Amino acid sequence: MSDFDAPSPPRAVALVLADSGNEHVLTTWLDEHGIAAEAIEPGDPLPEDTSLCLVDIGALSRAAAVIRRQKEQRDEVDEFLPCLLVVPQRLGPRVAASDDTRFDFVDELITVPIDPKTLRHRIDSLLEQHRPGEEATGTLSLGAVVEALPFATFVVVDGVVTELNSTLSRALGADPEDLHGRRLDELVATEDRDRVERLFGRPELSVEHVRLVGGTESLSVELRPITIENGTVSGYLGISRDRDETRD
Repeated sequence: MSDFDAPSPPRAVALVLADSGNEHVLTTWLDEHGIAAEAIEPGDPLPEDTSLCLVDIGALSRAAAVIRRQKEQRDEVDEFLPCLLVVPQRLGPRVAASDDTRFDFVDELITVPIDPKTLRHRIDSLLEQHRPGEEATGTLSLGAVVEALPFATFVVVDGVVTELNSTLSRALGADPEDLHGRRLDELVATEDRDRVERLFGRPELSVEHVRLVGGTESLSVELRPITIENGTVSGYLGISRDRDETRD
């Protein structure tokens, strides 16, 4: 099991959704996990006790101004009001890469069809990364970008999986919580462990292909180094484009 300690669930979630299917899935899931949720008409103010809001792409134009204003008001008193944008899978990469000001209040992305198994991980990851009093970046987080990618993706820093998307967890048949925070050498096939150790010991070995076995299924992945401005390898990006890999 992962040693990732999830924070306490939010006190209340505001659902600002134009799509009734999204609303049904999210309301059901939140209720099953004992999290209070309230449907809010796009454009109406969020309740004062809102700890997190989810807005879908259909409600964005009507809801953006109100949510942005309430987030700014919270920032003034060092309170963080995270917002997740629910988008169709085909639009995920475009939104993640966009500098459109319509998305400047969005902190994370959730792609649909929504996978309930990964939803809690996205919520917990968001609340873990942003604490009251921290300076808001005004840009989507790395986790949001990874989640938006249309193929299985994960990030490894200091040998540990720090980010992953729902495509990866589904392909492996594993819960995200069982992958997040795990050492990569614990998730690869036995015959690939020496290769992973060499990779982290010698960054000049730029690309390695290994097989992940972190769940009920296995998956061939490619590890590519992430370099910063001075040429130092700061981590690795793992991706898979297996022919049999699917994403809803």
